[in-house]
Amino acid sequence: MNPTEPKRRRLGCAAIVLFPLLFCYALWNITFYPWAKVTARVVDDAGNPIKKAQVSTTFVRRHIFTSTKRTQQKRKTGKSGKASAFGRTSRGVYLSAQKTGFYKTHNSCDLIRHAWWHWKPWNPTVDLPLRRIGNPVPMCAKRFSDILLPEASMEEGGVGYDLLVGDWVEPHGKGTVKDMVFSLKRNYVDDGNFDAELRITMSNPGDGFSPISPEEILEGSEQPLPSTAHEEGYVPSLVFRKVYHLTEKIVVDTIEPNADSFFLRVRTQLGPDGKVESAMYGKLVGHPFWWSIRRTTTARIDTTSYYVNPDGTRNVEFDPKRNLLQGLDSSESPRKP
Repeated sequence: MNPTEPKRRRLGCAAIVLFPLLFCYALWNITFYPWAKVTARVVDDAGNPIKKAQVSTTFVRRHIFTSTKRTQQKRKTGKSGKASAFGRTSRGVYLSAQKTGFYKTHNSCDLIRHAWWHWKPWNPTVDLPLRRIGNPVPMCAKRFSDILLPEASMEEGGVGYDLLVGDWVEPHGKGTVKDMVFSLKRNYVDDGNFDAELRITMSNPGDGFSPISPEEILEGSEQPLPSTAHEEGYVPSLVFRKVYHLTEKIVVDTIEPNADSFFLRVRTQLGPDGKVESAMYGKLVGHPFWWSIRRTTTARIDTTSYYVNPDGTRNVEFDPKRNLLQGLDSSESPRKP
């Protein structure tokens, strides 16, 4: 017998066993983690391409037996503001872009179908708009974190809130100026049968809320809202309505004017001609506004933040390191500009 024959047999047996395993492994990866290619297009808030921005593209591979694996690729954009990446994913692709002098932004790309070995659409373009860092300033900023309205909000005249103090006005808190007045009407039977109206009104002439349109918002940006408040277009109140009559299949959850975020104008001084001589500007950010009358005798407000710049300019670009409201806990302190 040839002395090398047993070795050849062992190698042959190993090949017979390993080849199907390798084939199944490759088939598994191709089937469950097809290839994907995406192109990021980085632009400024005017739509102009930004070159030499750093784009990070993360391909996610979710496995039913092991932990999720993320593979990140980093590229620099060219003159066209574009950068492409290529990798395997179980569906999701996440992108972010950053450059000195701009706020970081992120976006995602969900791929919904694939042709065996690759996802479709192949090489979609994902926009990553960057907003330029301007002049961040100290502001009075606070997040309404599960705040409970006082019982006085259901009485005639409502209850006032002092934005520069960050509290209800006396005797319900430490505030002295009624920048915003909260008035609540509620008719509650049970969780499936109630109606309520919450009205937030500016009590000072000239003060108000100016809706921010979706076209002005850069979703995914660290600074999604414009840095300068509107000069005009302020309305004196916001009206929230909730109606739940589940047996009659009536469900209403609205805000008027209809928007997720608003610019604020408070402590306005009007001249003899009715024009604004001085004011403080800010912003009220919902994304979305959340309020409820369930499990309380009044109402609760959450996930809503306000910012007020006391320097008299329309600059509402907040510096999170210089909040003028001191003593807030972590849940009450806005972290975004």
